[in-house]
Amino acid sequence: MAYKGYYFFKLPKGNSLTFNPTYSYSHTEKNSTYLEEGFDEILNGASDNTNKLSADLKFKHAFGRWGNLLCKVGGSWERNRTRYTGSANALDRATSSRIEVGANYDISVGDFYGQAGMGWDWDRLQFGDASDSPASPKFDISLQYSVRQKHSIEATFIYNTWLPSPSFKSAMVIASSPLLSYTGNPALTPAKFYQGELSYTWIPNNNFSLSAYGWIWSIGNRYAFDYVATPDGVIRTIKQPMGGFAEWQYGMSAKLWLFDRSLMLSGDASNILNYNGAPYNVRHSSFEANLRARYYVRNWNFALTYMTPSEWADGWMNGMWAHHPSTWYFSAGWANDNWNVRGDFFNLSRWHRRGTTIKMQSEVYDTDLVHISETNRAVAQIVVTYTFGFGKKVERTNQPAVSGSASSGILKQ
Repeated sequence: MAYKGYYFFKLPKGNSLTFNPTYSYSHTEKNSTYLEEGFDEILNGASDNTNKLSADLKFKHAFGRWGNLLCKVGGSWERNRTRYTGSANALDRATSSRIEVGANYDISVGDFYGQAGMGWDWDRLQFGDASDSPASPKFDISLQYSVRQKHSIEATFIYNTWLPSPSFKSAMVIASSPLLSYTGNPALTPAKFYQGELSYTWIPNNNFSLSAYGWIWSIGNRYAFDYVATPDGVIRTIKQPMGGFAEWQYGMSAKLWLFDRSLMLSGDASNILNYNGAPYNVRHSSFEANLRARYYVRNWNFALTYMTPSEWADGWMNGMWAHHPSTWYFSAGWANDNWNVRGDFFNLSRWHRRGTTIKMQSEVYDTDLVHISETNRAVAQIVVTYTFGFGKKVERTNQPAVSGSASSGILKQ
């Protein structure tokens, strides 16, 4: 159950006020059974009730040619009640709250645009009998400069903090298998997040564009999973602070239109460098590229896409590294006012179901996962659509919809 409000008030002399209240409630249940020959059956159950309330008030003043000033004050409150049964049997209670203030200023002068923001967060984290009240600043800056609408360069830097999820803070020890158990850490505090990006774009005419970019992000005061050997097997816990985590990426992309823009060719290539500090102490590098062609002729359209194998870090709290094989597909379609016929052909050279593989190595515990799915192998399909026209076309807006719910506090496996 969720509510999201938006209230806007236009004030005299270029001022405005915006109020955004939200509330969400979620009930989550999770049950699992593990059975291995020679061992007793392991049963685990958990149910969680979470309430989350947040609101922020923003005041904006427009200085005309001298830019805009936005001032913000806000807060959030979240409470989790989580009951565990099975290999662990207890009730967890967690409460987290944040008060934040901040200001943002932006200005546009000729070919230059800039914005800068800063603020402060006050947090209170309580889990059972453990509590903490950290406070930290945050700021961001973005600058953009354009030359005759053909060249533009943009730079961005962001510093912020992340509240640890209640699902990481339980001190319960839950058996996952006869070998592995897992637990959390009630003493976790916010991690620090840094991100910087630099990009350049060149658009010499309406038929060609080229861009190059590079970005880096890293995490300080990092909390991460650690696997510890015990007389009964291995326990996965969460420790803080651990070694740093950082990722760099640089790449280029381009688009070209030919034959009076009937044919579009596009492509991008990038390289990712990843560093994952203690307890994993690994470095990874990955190159990937995507090539696309799309052609339109009268009522026909054709598309061809090829994506090289790709690799990425599967989260910054663990040492898992994912690999996905190359993918290609071709589609051809014909359409008029009422009919739409399309044929799609995916990976016709692949006749197995192996998809993404994920590997992790630590001092006492390794993981090697393979995702098996029918969608990974060759697929051919024909789609035919006929549209019946009737009545007056109207736009339906403001319909009821799910707007999200509070996160669960159940300890993540």
